[in-house]
Amino acid sequence: MKALLLIILIYVSSHSIVRAQYCGSNGIPLTSQANIDNFAANYPGCIVVQGYVFIAGNDITNLNGLSQVTDIMGDLQIWQNPNLTSLTGLSSLKYVDKNISLIITRP
Repeated sequence: MKALLLIILIYVSSHSIVRAQYCGSNGIPLTSQANIDNFAANYPGCIVVQGYVFIAGNDITNLNGLSQVTDIMGDLQIWQNPNLTSLTGLSSLKYVDKNISLIITRP
């Protein structure tokens, strides 16, 4: 009986951990630095975005809040971010399933 309870506990724990690692099946628009900075709080444990990631905003200066993301299963679009000086926050990103679009304008 104890072995069965242990197996059930391990299954439930591992299933919860796996589910907590995925987010954004409908995509994630990030349109301000606050959205970037709060990514980990808004999507706790998310390392795989199941949809697209769209990053656009005049006040975005860094992508550090996305440092936990390893995979994007849709498009990665980084558009019109005149104050973005580095993509360092995406250093954990290993895979983008679809297209990568970078359109960066400078003032």
